[in-house]
Amino acid sequence: MKYNNNRVFTNQWAGWSATSKITGEKHELKFYCAWQWNGDKIVGTECFFDTAIIEKEMALYQEKTNAE
Repeated sequence: MKYNNNRVFTNQWAGWSATSKITGEKHELKFYCAWQWNGDKIVGTECFFDTAIIEKEMALYQEKTNAE
């Protein structure tokens, strides 16, 4: 994608899924990433997604680890 200011990006919209090793629950989320180009080199990356699933899983892992 080339913007009016001549900045060039590659954009990606995708889905991710995983199964919790702690609860067995399946998780899915959608995400968006953009890579900024300068000539033939990537000079910037940004990704956006809801982190709630990851935060929940980290908290469960910490609880489990502390209980052992």
